[in-house]
Amino acid sequence: MKRVARESVRIRDVLLHPYQLRMRRTLSTPFGPIGVRRGVLLEVRGEDGGSGWGDCAPIPGFDPESLDSCVRTLREHTAGWIGREIASTNEVDELLRGIRSPSCAAAIDVAIHDWVARTRGCGIAELLCGNRAVTRVPVSALIVGTSAQEVEATARAARREGYGSAKLKIGALPLETDLERVRALRSGLGEGVAIRLDANAAWDAEQALAALKQLEFAQPEFVEQPVPAQDIVALASVRRRSSVPIAADEALWGEASLTPILELAAADWVVLKLPRLGGLRSARRVAQRARAQGLGVVVTSHLDSAIGVASALELAASLGSHTAAAGIATGSLLLEDVASGFRSDRGHALRSGVGLGVAPDRSRLRTGRRDAL
Repeated sequence: MKRVARESVRIRDVLLHPYQLRMRRTLSTPFGPIGVRRGVLLEVRGEDGGSGWGDCAPIPGFDPESLDSCVRTLREHTAGWIGREIASTNEVDELLRGIRSPSCAAAIDVAIHDWVARTRGCGIAELLCGNRAVTRVPVSALIVGTSAQEVEATARAARREGYGSAKLKIGALPLETDLERVRALRSGLGEGVAIRLDANAAWDAEQALAALKQLEFAQPEFVEQPVPAQDIVALASVRRRSSVPIAADEALWGEASLTPILELAAADWVVLKLPRLGGLRSARRVAQRARAQGLGVVVTSHLDSAIGVASALELAASLGSHTAAAGIATGSLLLEDVASGFRSDRGHALRSGVGLGVAPDRSRLRTGRRDAL
């Protein structure tokens, strides 16, 4: 990816583009079913004619903020940006000053990085870490299916496609059903593919310990968020009393949320989601702190649009070998999207182009000015 040095440019306009994406099938979660994903794309346009894009799509039940509140925050926070000069991503911290919404901060942060990277003719990952960025990122397959038969069929397909790990959501169905699904998952994947399980905070501590004991046979790489996100003490208790590795997912909300997880030794892994951590550089700082304490790090998307997935891919590419296979295969759950997803090869995402590597198809967007939504 060629770098092209350019002088600073000024912001000409800021636009919000609401979207609504239908799921291929309703996704069952402990917080309720998800059949449609709603979000808003933030577009920062420059006087040079270029644009940068960021995604903001909080999930009802999962995130402690709503799409409506995020739209209001983005409107208010970007007021007065017209004519502002941007020379580098070093100015992002100033642009984010005073914002308390991680989802909105991430959208702004990514949009500015995308815009600056495009003006320089490089990818976002190269802006973040220079030539240490990788172009080929391992991806964990996302396995769907409420029945054991569906799970096994999807798992067999993932193995044929060359995935080295696969993830299955559990906790929304009775434990016996989940155990059958996990057995089918292992059967379909064979012994050479790692299993990840995501409980989405479905259990209390004692329920989690009982479930994890019965899941030991599958030898999961980790189980994400077995207990409620706010209860770090319970998470630490489960991690201490179970032989199954534990990942903190929903427990991470803002950069400071890592501190109690580290102080209480509450997790073996941390799951990095840009909308929950406030942007690219804050997520990289969380990754650095977690690795320094011996925790594993995995980047995932947030069931968001192709712009959100591309953002997660750039973060993972900037971390390179310091992170496990990225959980960014969520685009397969969507019947429609705002842009094309990443190219894949044998269980890897292939990066290409500049900035995010993708841009929305404007014909798929409902556009409104920042102050007209």
